[in-house]
Amino acid sequence: MATTPDTSKYQTGGWYQGRQWNGQALGAPGVINMPGAQGAGQPVSNEVVAQTNPANVAYLQQQRQTASVGQVPVSGAPVTDPYQSLYNASGLSPLEKELADKEKQYAETKAKVNDNPFLSEASRVGRVAKLEQLYNERTLALQNEIKSKKEDVKNKLDYQLKAQEANALKTQVVTGGGRSLLINSQTGEVVKDLGSAYKGGPGDEPTPVKVKSWAKTDSLAGATLDDMMEYYKEDLTRQEIFDTYMATNYYKNTPEEVRNAKKRFGVK
Repeated sequence: MATTPDTSKYQTGGWYQGRQWNGQALGAPGVINMPGAQGAGQPVSNEVVAQTNPANVAYLQQQRQTASVGQVPVSGAPVTDPYQSLYNASGLSPLEKELADKEKQYAETKAKVNDNPFLSEASRVGRVAKLEQLYNERTLALQNEIKSKKEDVKNKLDYQLKAQEANALKTQVVTGGGRSLLINSQTGEVVKDLGSAYKGGPGDEPTPVKVKSWAKTDSLAGATLDDMMEYYKEDLTRQEIFDTYMATNYYKNTPEEVRNAKKRFGVK
């Protein structure tokens, strides 16, 4: 199933299913689509894509294989529904068809019993109850498998949507002139002056509360876990740093990356 994207909530410069919205149209998968911006019209390198989530590299390659080159206007080619893609890959369709066939067979058999004028009421009720028991027993495993796969599709869809929201943040924190600056990581443009740089601002003593607040700000702004472990190692425990990072970047990392990070830094 293909749908035309609803752009009413799109933000200019944001990325949606691997395409950048410039206020009027979605660009090609993985291509910078902001006229006048540095690298406009050029694909984002795999190295940069992998920094947010390595899985995005394969995702963009797949999108490029199915998309036409160049910008895609809203009124042009449809964009694949992410739910439908996950549903198709889950194998739910044949399972649901199998269950529907069994339900139809059960309903037809039950109707024949109910319509049989030669059965007493007690016999009719007993046979219907037996049919229902057999139907439930014979379809229980199938129903559980369908339920499990639907939950898996829902979880994967939630993960994708939240990852897209997280990946739309293309910024990082740098220090310059004793100031902490939030910059656009692609253009170098200063987005916001965050104030005195940690460890560099006179009169700004690093209390535990302030340090955790700064760590959260850096995490939201795009600092990597490795950078934060190095930057805050003298003032926060590894567990505190990890918890702060994961609270704002959970959906930027795959479950395997989270497990590896825990093992590498010795945290829970």
